[in-house]
Amino acid sequence: MGYLAEEYVVGEMLQIYQEVPDDGVLQVLDQLVQLAATSLKNPDILKVWDNAAMNALLAQGRTIAKIDGRLNTMKDLYPKLTSQIDKMLAKTNLIFGDFKRFMDLRKSTSDRQVLCHGDMWTPNVLWQRNVNGSVDLAAILDWQLLNVGSPTEDLVYFLHSALSPETYPKKKNDYLHYYYDNLKQSVTNLPMPWSNLENFIQQYEVSYTYCIMVLMPWYTTAKEQLLGTYINNPSFVDAFDEKIKFMTNETIRCINKWF
Repeated sequence: MGYLAEEYVVGEMLQIYQEVPDDGVLQVLDQLVQLAATSLKNPDILKVWDNAAMNALLAQGRTIAKIDGRLNTMKDLYPKLTSQIDKMLAKTNLIFGDFKRFMDLRKSTSDRQVLCHGDMWTPNVLWQRNVNGSVDLAAILDWQLLNVGSPTEDLVYFLHSALSPETYPKKKNDYLHYYYDNLKQSVTNLPMPWSNLENFIQQYEVSYTYCIMVLMPWYTTAKEQLLGTYINNPSFVDAFDEKIKFMTNETIRCINKWF
């Protein structure tokens, strides 16, 4: 007989076109540090973890036909981004053309593998909002994609969805520095997954490239679903479109730098 444990948690969800306040970002980073540190301190727990379900999901969704198809559909929805999308299409075979090579690329972004949430975007986080506008982390949801992998992917999923196009280029490296320093303090004399902070930021940007090339086209086709009742609110629609534009340009920046 199996058992299912459930807990009712009250909280506010922030979508990808809304920004998570600074205090909220740091609270989530603290949780991701704890997840990685626990794995690094207790490597035996990774030996019994079965990644088969996650690997099967990746094999199904990371095919050239699907990724190219979604990027081409995105050109129809966002024609002003055609030149940038064409630059992504020129790299899909290099990144996704061979599944083993793609999985090796993922693994190369972290010298030590850790437990990862697997779907760490902001709609999977609940917040309690305080009267002064600050937030407290209430819960991180949807752990069914928990897997052994590179922590850079969880960081990409969270930071790209939590930060506005204005904040991301200004604060991204600060948040990565915060994560790196706190993880290093948490594992004391144990080896880190990266040789230094600069290498960590590089591997984050590599992960950003292949994660966002998959996520972003889906966002554009799911626009009405993601906006929900805000679909008729011009300010939210504009925020969504600006986020897509920024993600496109940031992906191209990372491609030019690392691929």
